[in-house]
Amino acid sequence: KLLFVAFQVFEHIPNPLEFLSLCKKYLKPNGIIYMEVPNINDVLLSTYMIRAFSEFYYREPHVYYYSEKTLIRLLKKAGFAGKTRTIQEYTLFNHVNWLLSEKPQSSQADGYNIKWANSNMDRKNKVLAKWFYKINVEYQNLLESYGLGEHICYFGRNTSK
Repeated sequence: KLLFVAFQVFEHIPNPLEFLSLCKKYLKPNGIIYMEVPNINDVLLSTYMIRAFSEFYYREPHVYYYSEKTLIRLLKKAGFAGKTRTIQEYTLFNHVNWLLSEKPQSSQADGYNIKWANSNMDRKNKVLAKWFYKINVEYQNLLESYGLGEHICYFGRNTSK
């Protein structure tokens, strides 16, 4: 195989090195591995330190939690070479909701969207919606640049010859 992909799976694996060894066995030399895991350095945990989010974040099905550093170290030990970056999908408004109410929004879709912005708005409201969109993008980019995004993405290669 030339490609191995794991979205929100790796944190559930009880023996990650054994799992990576198996992946490597089926992945051709120089084959690509891509994975995404929750970030232990999520801004709601590491910076805002919201206790209710901590209780929400740490779940029994998750066996391990990773930072960019620990994920790279583990994959390197397993014979992969690659890079990480964080991704922030939830909006600034989702984070404000956590800060103010200490609970998630009513649905995942609400957390990902600025829901009041729509095509039927008048010009003034469209300008406001555009501004909210802009500050949300700036916020998400800022979190990602500091490694505080909610997910870590790893993109690497099998170093076997």
